[in-house]
Amino acid sequence: MVTTLSRSLHEIWAQDPQAGRLPDVQTSKLTEFCLACFVVLLSFLTSELAGMLEMHVPRPVWALWPGCAVVVTVLLLVRQNLWSIVIPAGLAGFVLYDLRAGLAIDSILILVLVDTAEILTAAVGLRLVFDSRPRLDTFRGLLKYFLVAVISTPMVAATFGAISIQGEYWVSWRIIFLSEALAFLTVPAAISSLVRVLQTGRIKNAGKLREAGILLACVFVLGYVMSVTSGRSLTPALFYALVPFLIWGALRFGQLGVSTSILIIAFLSIWGVLHGRGPFMDATRADSSADSVISLQLFLLCAAIPFMVLAALADEHKQAEIDLRKLGGRLIKAQEDERTRIARELHDDLSQSMARLLMRLNRCQQGMTEASPRFHQELAEVSEMASEVSASLRDLSHFLHPATLATLGLVSAIAGFCREFSERHHLVVKVVHGAIPDDTPEDVNLCLFRVVQESLRNVVKHSGAQEACVDLSARVKEIVLVVEDDGMGFDVKSNRASTTLGLISMRERVRLVGGEISVESSPSSGTRIRVQIPLAGAAQANDPNRIS
Repeated sequence: MVTTLSRSLHEIWAQDPQAGRLPDVQTSKLTEFCLACFVVLLSFLTSELAGMLEMHVPRPVWALWPGCAVVVTVLLLVRQNLWSIVIPAGLAGFVLYDLRAGLAIDSILILVLVDTAEILTAAVGLRLVFDSRPRLDTFRGLLKYFLVAVISTPMVAATFGAISIQGEYWVSWRIIFLSEALAFLTVPAAISSLVRVLQTGRIKNAGKLREAGILLACVFVLGYVMSVTSGRSLTPALFYALVPFLIWGALRFGQLGVSTSILIIAFLSIWGVLHGRGPFMDATRADSSADSVISLQLFLLCAAIPFMVLAALADEHKQAEIDLRKLGGRLIKAQEDERTRIARELHDDLSQSMARLLMRLNRCQQGMTEASPRFHQELAEVSEMASEVSASLRDLSHFLHPATLATLGLVSAIAGFCREFSERHHLVVKVVHGAIPDDTPEDVNLCLFRVVQESLRNVVKHSGAQEACVDLSARVKEIVLVVEDDGMGFDVKSNRASTTLGLISMRERVRLVGGEISVESSPSSGTRIRVQIPLAGAAQANDPNRIS
Protein backbone atom coordinates (compact mmCIF):
# COMPACT_ATOMS: atom_id res chain seq x y z
CA MET A 1 0.00 0.00 0.00
CA VAL A 2 2.85 2.37 0.86
CA THR A 3 4.51 1.62 -2.47
CA THR A 4 1.26 2.30 -4.35
CA LEU A 5 0.78 5.61 -2.51
CA SER A 6 4.37 6.65 -3.21
CA ARG A 7 3.99 5.84 -6.91
CA SER A 8 0.73 7.81 -7.09
CA LEU A 9 2.32 10.85 -5.46
CA HIS A 10 5.22 10.62 -7.91
CA GLU A 11 2.73 10.66 -10.78
CA ILE A 12 0.90 13.69 -9.36
CA TRP A 13 3.34 16.04 -7.68
CA ALA A 14 6.06 18.05 -9.32
CA GLN A 15 8.80 17.08 -6.91
CA ASP A 16 11.48 19.70 -7.58
CA PRO A 17 10.24 23.28 -7.17
CA GLN A 18 13.31 24.62 -9.00
CA ALA A 19 13.39 22.11 -11.84
CA GLY A 20 11.15 24.10 -14.14
CA ARG A 21 8.33 22.49 -16.07
CA LEU A 22 8.50 18.74 -15.67
CA PRO A 23 7.54 16.43 -18.53
CA ASP A 24 4.03 15.10 -18.35
CA VAL A 25 3.78 11.45 -17.43
CA GLN A 26 0.97 8.99 -17.90
CA THR A 27 -1.08 8.63 -14.73
CA SER A 28 -3.25 5.68 -13.89
CA LYS A 29 -7.04 5.95 -13.86
CA LEU A 30 -7.10 5.11 -10.16
CA THR A 31 -4.69 7.96 -9.41
CA GLU A 32 -6.80 10.39 -11.42
CA PHE A 33 -9.99 9.24 -9.68
CA CYS A 34 -8.43 9.59 -6.23
CA LEU A 35 -7.10 13.05 -7.12
CA ALA A 36 -10.53 14.16 -8.34
CA CYS A 37 -12.24 12.90 -5.18
CA PHE A 38 -9.64 14.61 -3.02
CA VAL A 39 -10.06 17.95 -4.80
CA VAL A 40 -13.88 17.74 -4.62
CA LEU A 41 -13.73 17.04 -0.88
CA LEU A 42 -11.10 19.74 -0.31
CA SER A 43 -13.11 22.36 -2.22
CA PHE A 44 -16.33 21.45 -0.42
CA LEU A 45 -14.72 21.60 3.04
CA THR A 46 -12.99 24.87 2.22
CA SER A 47 -16.32 26.32 1.09
CA GLU A 48 -17.98 25.13 4.30
CA LEU A 49 -15.27 26.89 6.29
CA ALA A 50 -15.66 30.06 4.25
CA GLY A 51 -19.42 29.85 4.72
CA MET A 52 -18.89 30.83 8.33
CA LEU A 53 -17.70 34.21 7.01
CA GLU A 54 -20.67 34.83 4.69
CA MET A 55 -22.37 38.21 4.71
CA HIS A 56 -25.32 39.64 2.69
CA VAL A 57 -25.24 42.93 0.73
CA PRO A 58 -28.10 41.84 0.09
CA ARG A 59 -26.92 38.71 -1.78
CA PRO A 60 -24.32 36.49 -0.10
CA VAL A 61 -20.70 37.67 -0.26
CA TRP A 62 -17.81 35.93 1.50
CA ALA A 63 -15.53 38.20 3.50
CA LEU A 64 -12.76 35.63 3.03
CA TRP A 65 -13.10 33.13 0.18
CA PRO A 66 -10.11 30.73 0.09
CA GLY A 67 -11.75 28.25 -2.29
CA CYS A 68 -10.25 29.47 -5.56
CA ALA A 69 -6.87 30.03 -3.91
CA VAL A 70 -6.87 26.41 -2.72
CA VAL A 71 -7.72 25.08 -6.20
CA VAL A 72 -5.03 27.26 -7.80
CA THR A 73 -2.50 26.00 -5.25
CA VAL A 74 -3.34 22.41 -6.16
CA LEU A 75 -2.96 23.25 -9.86
CA LEU A 76 0.50 24.66 -9.23
CA LEU A 77 1.52 21.62 -7.19
CA VAL A 78 0.43 18.95 -9.68
CA ARG A 79 1.60 18.26 -13.19
CA GLN A 80 -0.02 20.33 -15.91
CA ASN A 81 -1.60 17.34 -17.66
CA LEU A 82 -3.83 16.92 -14.58
CA TRP A 83 -5.35 20.40 -14.75
CA SER A 84 -8.30 19.09 -16.77
CA ILE A 85 -9.16 16.92 -13.76
CA VAL A 86 -8.44 19.36 -10.94
CA ILE A 87 -10.41 22.35 -12.28
CA PRO A 88 -13.75 20.53 -12.84
CA ALA A 89 -13.32 18.72 -9.51
CA GLY A 90 -12.74 22.00 -7.68
CA LEU A 91 -15.77 23.60 -9.30
CA ALA A 92 -17.85 20.54 -8.46
CA GLY A 93 -16.99 20.98 -4.80
CA PHE A 94 -18.11 24.61 -4.96
CA VAL A 95 -21.39 23.61 -6.65
CA LEU A 96 -22.10 21.02 -3.97
CA TYR A 97 -21.68 23.68 -1.30
CA ASP A 98 -23.86 26.16 -3.19
CA LEU A 99 -26.62 23.57 -3.57
CA ARG A 100 -26.45 22.68 0.10
CA ALA A 101 -26.58 26.40 0.97
CA GLY A 102 -29.78 26.80 -1.09
CA LEU A 103 -28.51 29.17 -3.79
CA ALA A 104 -30.53 29.58 -6.98
CA ILE A 105 -29.37 27.80 -10.12
CA ASP A 106 -28.74 31.04 -11.99
CA SER A 107 -26.57 32.34 -9.13
CA ILE A 108 -24.64 29.07 -9.05
CA LEU A 109 -23.96 29.25 -12.79
CA ILE A 110 -22.70 32.84 -12.50
CA LEU A 111 -20.45 31.89 -9.57
CA VAL A 112 -19.06 28.93 -11.52
CA LEU A 113 -18.20 31.18 -14.47
CA VAL A 114 -16.57 33.75 -12.18
CA ASP A 115 -14.61 31.09 -10.31
CA THR A 116 -13.47 29.52 -13.59
CA ALA A 117 -12.20 32.87 -14.90
CA GLU A 118 -10.45 33.55 -11.60
CA ILE A 119 -8.80 30.13 -11.39
CA LEU A 120 -7.57 30.22 -14.99
CA THR A 121 -6.29 33.79 -14.63
CA ALA A 122 -4.24 32.92 -11.57
CA ALA A 123 -3.00 29.48 -12.65
CA VAL A 124 -2.08 30.38 -16.22
CA GLY A 125 -0.59 33.72 -15.20
CA LEU A 126 1.58 32.21 -12.48
CA ARG A 127 2.67 29.34 -14.73
CA LEU A 128 3.73 31.80 -17.42
CA VAL A 129 5.55 34.08 -14.99
CA PHE A 130 7.35 31.39 -12.97
CA ASP A 131 7.47 28.49 -15.45
CA SER A 132 7.21 26.24 -12.37
CA ARG A 133 5.89 26.52 -8.85
CA PRO A 134 5.96 30.10 -7.51
CA ARG A 135 9.01 30.83 -5.39
CA LEU A 136 7.85 33.04 -2.53
CA ASP A 137 11.10 32.84 -0.57
CA THR A 138 12.74 35.57 -2.65
CA PHE A 139 11.77 39.22 -2.89
CA ARG A 140 11.69 39.14 -6.69
CA GLY A 141 9.50 36.03 -6.74
CA LEU A 142 7.17 37.50 -4.14
CA LEU A 143 6.81 40.70 -6.16
CA LYS A 144 5.87 38.79 -9.33
CA TYR A 145 3.41 36.70 -7.32
CA PHE A 146 1.81 39.86 -5.91
CA LEU A 147 1.26 41.35 -9.37
CA VAL A 148 -0.40 38.22 -10.78
CA ALA A 149 -2.21 36.57 -7.86
CA VAL A 150 -2.84 39.33 -5.32
CA ILE A 151 -3.72 42.18 -7.72
CA SER A 152 -4.69 40.96 -11.20
CA THR A 153 -6.65 37.84 -10.22
CA PRO A 154 -8.80 39.53 -7.50
CA MET A 155 -9.57 42.35 -9.95
CA VAL A 156 -10.96 39.81 -12.43
CA ALA A 157 -13.00 38.11 -9.70
CA ALA A 158 -14.34 41.39 -8.29
CA THR A 159 -15.18 42.90 -11.68
CA PHE A 160 -17.35 39.98 -12.78
CA GLY A 161 -18.48 38.80 -9.35
CA ALA A 162 -19.89 42.13 -8.22
CA ILE A 163 -22.21 42.22 -11.26
CA SER A 164 -24.14 39.22 -10.00
CA ILE A 165 -24.73 40.74 -6.56
CA GLN A 166 -27.71 43.01 -6.01
CA GLY A 167 -26.83 46.17 -4.13
CA GLU A 168 -24.09 48.74 -4.37
CA TYR A 169 -21.62 47.59 -7.02
CA TRP A 170 -18.50 49.20 -5.59
CA VAL A 171 -19.18 47.99 -2.06
CA SER A 172 -19.46 44.44 -3.37
CA TRP A 173 -16.41 45.00 -5.62
CA ARG A 174 -14.24 46.11 -2.70
CA ILE A 175 -15.34 43.23 -0.48
CA ILE A 176 -14.74 40.61 -3.20
CA PHE A 177 -11.39 42.12 -4.24
CA LEU A 178 -10.04 42.29 -0.69
CA SER A 179 -11.42 38.83 0.10
CA GLU A 180 -9.68 37.22 -2.87
CA ALA A 181 -6.50 39.26 -2.40
CA LEU A 182 -6.22 38.20 1.23
CA ALA A 183 -6.88 34.57 0.32
CA PHE A 184 -4.34 34.48 -2.52
CA LEU A 185 -1.79 36.26 -0.35
CA THR A 186 -1.92 33.67 2.44
CA VAL A 187 -3.40 30.32 1.35
CA PRO A 188 -0.99 29.36 -1.49
CA ALA A 189 2.00 30.46 0.60
CA ALA A 190 0.89 28.33 3.54
CA ILE A 191 0.03 25.20 1.52
CA SER A 192 3.01 25.30 -0.85
CA SER A 193 5.45 25.95 2.01
CA LEU A 194 4.01 23.06 3.98
CA VAL A 195 4.21 20.73 0.96
CA ARG A 196 7.83 21.77 0.35
CA VAL A 197 8.68 21.04 3.99
CA LEU A 198 7.07 17.60 3.77
CA GLN A 199 8.67 16.77 0.41
CA THR A 200 12.18 17.76 1.42
CA GLY A 201 11.97 16.17 4.85
CA ARG A 202 12.95 19.36 6.67
CA ILE A 203 11.04 18.49 9.86
CA LYS A 204 13.84 16.87 11.83
CA ASN A 205 13.72 18.79 15.08
CA ALA A 206 11.07 18.12 17.70
CA GLY A 207 11.96 21.41 19.37
CA LYS A 208 11.11 23.32 16.20
CA LEU A 209 7.73 21.59 16.02
CA ARG A 210 7.02 22.54 19.62
CA GLU A 211 8.02 26.11 18.85
CA ALA A 212 5.64 26.19 15.88
CA GLY A 213 2.84 24.85 18.04
CA ILE A 214 3.48 27.48 20.70
CA LEU A 215 3.49 30.25 18.07
CA LEU A 216 0.18 29.18 16.54
CA ALA A 217 -1.40 28.69 19.96
CA CYS A 218 -0.36 32.18 21.05
CA VAL A 219 -1.70 33.71 17.82
CA PHE A 220 -4.99 31.83 18.18
CA VAL A 221 -5.49 32.75 21.85
CA LEU A 222 -4.62 36.41 21.31
CA GLY A 223 -6.81 36.63 18.18
CA TYR A 224 -9.68 34.89 19.94
CA VAL A 225 -9.52 37.22 22.94
CA MET A 226 -9.38 40.38 20.80
CA SER A 227 -11.90 39.38 18.11
CA VAL A 228 -14.38 36.97 19.66
CA THR A 229 -14.64 37.59 23.39
CA SER A 230 -14.11 41.36 23.34
CA GLY A 231 -16.78 43.97 22.78
CA ARG A 232 -16.92 46.98 20.48
CA SER A 233 -15.22 49.28 22.98
CA LEU A 234 -11.72 47.98 22.30
CA THR A 235 -9.49 49.96 19.98
CA PRO A 236 -8.22 48.37 16.72
CA ALA A 237 -4.70 49.38 17.82
CA LEU A 238 -4.74 46.27 20.04
CA PHE A 239 -4.13 44.23 16.89
CA TYR A 240 -0.57 45.54 16.94
CA ALA A 241 -0.01 43.20 19.88
CA LEU A 242 0.25 40.50 17.20
CA VAL A 243 3.28 42.16 15.59
CA PRO A 244 5.90 40.33 17.74
CA PHE A 245 4.31 36.99 16.87
CA LEU A 246 4.29 37.80 13.15
CA ILE A 247 7.96 38.77 13.34
CA TRP A 248 8.61 35.52 15.19
CA GLY A 249 6.85 33.56 12.46
CA ALA A 250 8.62 35.41 9.64
CA LEU A 251 12.14 34.98 11.00
CA ARG A 252 11.81 31.44 12.30
CA PHE A 253 9.36 29.80 9.89
CA GLY A 254 9.36 32.00 6.78
CA GLN A 255 6.25 32.29 4.62
CA LEU A 256 4.67 29.28 6.32
CA GLY A 257 4.72 31.00 9.71
CA VAL A 258 3.44 34.37 8.47
CA SER A 259 0.69 33.08 6.17
CA THR A 260 -0.66 30.59 8.72
CA SER A 261 -0.72 33.21 11.47
CA ILE A 262 -2.50 35.74 9.22
CA LEU A 263 -5.08 33.12 8.22
CA ILE A 264 -5.87 32.38 11.87
CA ILE A 265 -6.18 36.08 12.69
CA ALA A 266 -8.27 36.78 9.59
CA PHE A 267 -10.76 34.00 10.27
CA LEU A 268 -11.25 34.96 13.93
CA SER A 269 -11.43 38.71 13.35
CA ILE A 270 -13.82 38.53 10.37
CA TRP A 271 -16.05 36.09 12.22
CA GLY A 272 -16.09 38.48 15.15
CA VAL A 273 -17.06 41.45 12.99
CA LEU A 274 -19.87 39.52 11.30
CA HIS A 275 -21.22 38.65 14.75
CA GLY A 276 -20.95 42.21 16.08
CA ARG A 277 -17.80 41.69 18.11
CA GLY A 278 -14.25 42.89 18.08
CA PRO A 279 -12.60 46.31 17.92
CA PHE A 280 -13.36 46.81 14.21
CA MET A 281 -17.12 46.81 14.78
CA ASP A 282 -18.58 50.33 14.86
CA ALA A 283 -20.64 50.57 18.01
CA THR A 284 -22.49 53.67 16.78
CA ARG A 285 -24.02 52.02 13.72
CA ALA A 286 -26.18 48.93 13.53
CA ASP A 287 -25.60 48.39 9.81
CA SER A 288 -21.87 48.88 9.77
CA SER A 289 -20.83 45.27 9.14
CA ALA A 290 -19.89 45.88 5.47
CA ASP A 291 -17.77 48.94 6.28
CA SER A 292 -16.23 47.14 9.26
CA VAL A 293 -15.37 44.09 7.14
CA ILE A 294 -13.75 46.29 4.47
CA SER A 295 -11.70 48.11 7.11
CA LEU A 296 -10.64 44.81 8.64
CA GLN A 297 -9.76 43.32 5.26
CA LEU A 298 -7.59 46.33 4.45
CA PHE A 299 -5.91 46.11 7.84
CA LEU A 300 -5.15 42.40 7.45
CA LEU A 301 -3.90 42.85 3.89
CA CYS A 302 -1.64 45.75 4.83
CA ALA A 303 -0.40 43.86 7.88
CA ALA A 304 0.36 40.67 5.98
CA ILE A 305 2.34 42.19 3.10
CA PRO A 306 5.23 43.69 5.13
CA PHE A 307 5.73 40.53 7.13
CA MET A 308 5.68 38.34 4.02
CA VAL A 309 8.32 40.64 2.52
CA LEU A 310 10.29 40.29 5.75
CA ALA A 311 9.99 36.51 5.53
CA ALA A 312 11.20 36.57 1.92
CA LEU A 313 14.21 38.71 2.82
CA ALA A 314 14.99 36.44 5.77
CA ASP A 315 14.77 33.38 3.52
CA GLU A 316 17.08 35.05 1.00
CA HIS A 317 19.57 35.73 3.78
CA LYS A 318 19.37 32.13 4.97
CA GLN A 319 19.86 30.87 1.42
CA ALA A 320 22.89 33.12 1.03
CA GLU A 321 24.34 31.63 4.21
CA ILE A 322 23.67 28.12 2.92
CA ASP A 323 25.39 28.97 -0.36
CA LEU A 324 28.39 30.34 1.54
CA ARG A 325 28.53 27.17 3.63
CA LYS A 326 28.42 25.04 0.50
CA LEU A 327 31.17 27.16 -1.05
CA GLY A 328 33.29 26.86 2.08
CA GLY A 329 32.78 23.11 2.10
CA ARG A 330 33.75 22.83 -1.55
CA LEU A 331 36.85 24.97 -0.98
CA ILE A 332 37.98 22.85 1.96
CA LYS A 333 37.33 19.65 0.00
CA ALA A 334 39.28 21.05 -2.96
CA GLN A 335 42.10 21.95 -0.57
CA GLU A 336 42.18 18.43 0.85
CA ASP A 337 42.11 16.91 -2.63
CA GLU A 338 45.00 19.13 -3.71
CA ARG A 339 46.94 18.24 -0.57
CA THR A 340 46.40 14.56 -1.27
CA ARG A 341 47.59 14.98 -4.86
CA ILE A 342 50.71 16.90 -3.84
CA ALA A 343 51.48 14.41 -1.06
CA ARG A 344 51.16 11.53 -3.49
CA GLU A 345 53.48 13.23 -5.96
CA LEU A 346 56.00 13.95 -3.20
CA HIS A 347 55.88 10.33 -2.08
CA ASP A 348 55.81 8.64 -5.48
CA ASP A 349 58.07 10.98 -7.43
CA LEU A 350 60.37 13.23 -5.41
CA SER A 351 60.87 10.84 -2.50
CA GLN A 352 61.75 8.02 -4.88
CA SER A 353 64.14 10.29 -6.78
CA MET A 354 65.80 11.31 -3.52
CA ALA A 355 66.15 7.68 -2.51
CA ARG A 356 67.88 6.86 -5.81
CA LEU A 357 70.12 9.92 -5.37
CA LEU A 358 71.16 8.75 -1.92
CA MET A 359 71.93 5.25 -3.20
CA ARG A 360 74.13 6.64 -5.99
CA LEU A 361 75.91 8.96 -3.57
CA ASN A 362 76.65 6.02 -1.28
CA ARG A 363 77.97 3.93 -4.16
CA CYS A 364 80.04 6.87 -5.36
CA GLN A 365 81.45 7.36 -1.87
CA GLN A 366 82.35 3.68 -1.59
CA GLY A 367 83.87 3.49 -5.07
CA MET A 368 86.19 6.51 -4.87
CA THR A 369 88.83 5.06 -2.53
CA GLU A 370 91.66 7.05 -4.12
CA ALA A 371 89.97 10.47 -3.71
CA SER A 372 91.32 13.01 -1.28
CA PRO A 373 89.99 13.16 2.29
CA ARG A 374 88.52 16.59 1.63
CA PHE A 375 86.50 15.21 -1.32
CA HIS A 376 85.21 12.37 0.88
CA GLN A 377 84.19 14.93 3.51
CA GLU A 378 82.34 17.05 0.96
CA LEU A 379 80.62 13.98 -0.44
CA ALA A 380 79.55 12.90 3.04
CA GLU A 381 78.07 16.34 3.70
CA VAL A 382 76.17 16.20 0.42
CA SER A 383 74.79 12.77 1.37
CA GLU A 384 73.73 14.09 4.76
CA MET A 385 71.99 17.07 3.15
CA ALA A 386 70.21 14.75 0.73
CA SER A 387 69.07 12.60 3.67
CA GLU A 388 67.68 15.69 5.42
CA VAL A 389 65.86 16.78 2.25
CA SER A 390 64.41 13.29 1.88
CA ALA A 391 63.23 13.32 5.51
CA SER A 392 61.71 16.78 5.03
CA LEU A 393 59.86 15.60 1.94
CA ARG A 394 58.54 12.60 3.84
CA ASP A 395 57.40 14.81 6.73
CA LEU A 396 55.79 17.27 4.32
CA SER A 397 53.96 14.43 2.57
CA HIS A 398 52.64 13.13 5.88
CA PHE A 399 51.63 16.64 6.91
CA LEU A 400 49.69 17.25 3.72
CA HIS A 401 47.97 13.86 3.76
CA PRO A 402 48.05 11.89 7.03
CA ALA A 403 47.94 8.33 5.70
CA THR A 404 48.05 6.98 9.27
CA LEU A 405 44.64 8.56 9.91
CA ALA A 406 42.96 6.00 7.67
CA THR A 407 45.14 3.04 8.58
CA LEU A 408 45.76 3.44 12.34
CA GLY A 409 42.86 5.61 13.43
CA LEU A 410 42.42 9.05 14.97
CA VAL A 411 44.17 8.49 18.29
CA SER A 412 47.28 6.89 16.80
CA ALA A 413 47.50 9.53 14.07
CA ILE A 414 47.29 12.41 16.55
CA ALA A 415 49.73 10.76 18.96
CA GLY A 416 52.24 10.09 16.17
CA PHE A 417 51.95 13.62 14.82
CA CYS A 418 52.39 15.16 18.27
CA ARG A 419 55.48 13.00 18.91
CA GLU A 420 57.09 14.03 15.61
CA PHE A 421 56.07 17.66 16.10
CA SER A 422 57.59 17.65 19.59
CA GLU A 423 60.91 16.29 18.33
CA ARG A 424 61.09 18.69 15.39
CA HIS A 425 60.22 21.88 17.27
CA HIS A 426 61.56 20.98 20.76
CA LEU A 427 58.14 21.53 22.30
CA VAL A 428 56.77 19.30 25.04
CA VAL A 429 53.44 18.02 23.76
CA LYS A 430 51.40 15.91 26.17
CA VAL A 431 48.68 13.71 24.64
CA VAL A 432 45.76 12.52 26.77
CA HIS A 433 43.00 10.47 25.22
CA GLY A 434 40.09 8.25 26.11
CA ALA A 435 38.32 5.49 24.21
CA ILE A 436 37.31 6.92 20.83
CA PRO A 437 34.66 5.01 18.82
CA ASP A 438 36.05 3.13 15.82
CA ASP A 439 33.10 4.15 13.64
CA THR A 440 33.78 7.88 13.88
CA PRO A 441 33.08 9.44 10.46
CA GLU A 442 36.13 10.14 8.30
CA ASP A 443 35.31 13.83 7.95
CA VAL A 444 35.19 14.18 11.75
CA ASN A 445 38.56 12.43 12.11
CA LEU A 446 40.13 14.65 9.48
CA CYS A 447 38.62 17.79 11.05
CA LEU A 448 40.00 16.96 14.51
CA PHE A 449 43.42 16.07 13.10
CA ARG A 450 43.60 19.35 11.17
CA VAL A 451 42.58 21.32 14.28
CA VAL A 452 45.44 19.70 16.22
CA GLN A 453 47.86 20.47 13.39
CA GLU A 454 46.83 24.11 13.12
CA SER A 455 46.70 24.63 16.88
CA LEU A 456 50.21 23.30 17.45
CA ARG A 457 51.55 25.32 14.53
CA ASN A 458 50.06 28.45 16.13
CA VAL A 459 51.69 27.49 19.44
CA VAL A 460 55.13 27.41 17.81
CA LYS A 461 54.61 30.51 15.64
CA HIS A 462 52.88 32.86 18.07
CA SER A 463 52.66 31.75 21.70
CA GLY A 464 56.28 31.04 22.67
CA ALA A 465 55.02 28.24 24.93
CA GLN A 466 57.23 25.55 26.40
CA GLU A 467 54.52 22.95 26.81
CA ALA A 468 51.21 22.07 25.15
CA CYS A 469 48.55 19.51 25.92
CA VAL A 470 46.19 17.70 23.55
CA ASP A 471 43.19 16.10 25.25
CA LEU A 472 40.88 13.91 23.14
CA SER A 473 37.88 12.27 24.77
CA ALA A 474 34.53 10.77 23.83
CA ARG A 475 31.35 11.54 25.69
CA VAL A 476 27.75 10.57 25.12
CA LYS A 477 27.20 11.02 21.38
CA GLU A 478 30.00 13.58 21.02
CA ILE A 479 33.77 13.92 20.77
CA VAL A 480 35.61 16.65 22.64
CA LEU A 481 39.08 17.93 21.71
CA VAL A 482 40.99 20.40 23.88
CA VAL A 483 44.35 21.91 22.87
CA GLU A 484 45.96 24.26 25.39
CA ASP A 485 49.35 25.80 25.98
CA ASP A 486 51.16 27.93 28.58
CA GLY A 487 52.26 30.64 26.17
CA MET A 488 51.78 34.39 26.06
CA GLY A 489 48.16 34.23 24.88
CA PHE A 490 46.28 36.99 23.07
CA ASP A 491 43.13 39.09 23.18
CA VAL A 492 40.38 37.01 21.53
CA LYS A 493 38.22 40.14 21.08
CA SER A 494 40.78 41.93 18.93
CA ASN A 495 40.21 42.31 15.21
CA ARG A 496 43.50 40.60 14.46
CA ALA A 497 42.46 37.49 16.37
CA SER A 498 39.08 37.27 14.64
CA THR A 499 40.61 37.52 11.15
CA THR A 500 43.49 35.08 11.60
CA LEU A 501 43.44 32.63 8.72
CA GLY A 502 44.23 29.66 10.96
CA LEU A 503 41.33 30.33 13.34
CA ILE A 504 38.96 31.00 10.45
CA SER A 505 39.95 27.68 8.85
CA MET A 506 39.43 25.79 12.11
CA ARG A 507 36.01 27.37 12.71
CA GLU A 508 34.89 26.55 9.17
CA ARG A 509 36.06 22.95 9.40
CA VAL A 510 34.32 22.41 12.73
CA ARG A 511 31.11 24.05 11.52
CA LEU A 512 31.01 21.86 8.41
CA VAL A 513 30.84 18.72 10.57
CA GLY A 514 28.16 20.22 12.83
CA GLY A 515 30.43 21.01 15.76
CA GLU A 516 31.26 23.99 17.94
CA ILE A 517 34.62 25.59 18.65
CA SER A 518 35.55 28.03 21.40
CA VAL A 519 38.82 29.90 21.92
CA GLU A 520 39.76 31.08 25.42
CA SER A 521 42.83 33.23 25.83
CA SER A 522 44.16 36.41 27.38
CA PRO A 523 47.59 38.04 27.43
CA SER A 524 50.15 36.10 29.53
CA SER A 525 47.57 33.39 30.35
CA GLY A 526 47.99 30.88 27.54
CA THR A 527 45.40 29.69 25.03
CA ARG A 528 42.75 26.99 25.22
CA ILE A 529 40.90 25.73 22.11
CA ARG A 530 37.91 23.48 22.74
CA VAL A 531 36.04 21.59 20.01
CA GLN A 532 32.78 19.67 20.48
CA ILE A 533 31.44 17.56 17.63
CA PRO A 534 28.15 15.65 18.07
CA LEU A 535 28.42 12.38 16.20
CA ALA A 536 24.72 12.43 15.30
CA GLY A 537 24.93 16.01 14.02
CA ALA A 538 27.93 15.39 11.79
CA ALA A 539 25.83 13.47 9.28
CA GLN A 540 23.28 16.30 9.06
CA ALA A 541 25.64 19.27 9.14
CA ASN A 542 25.69 19.81 5.38
CA ASP A 543 21.95 19.32 4.85
CA PRO A 544 20.64 22.76 3.84
CA ASN A 545 17.00 21.63 3.92
CA ARG A 546 16.82 20.69 7.54
CA ILE A 547 14.98 22.86 10.08
CA SER A 548 17.27 23.32 13.07
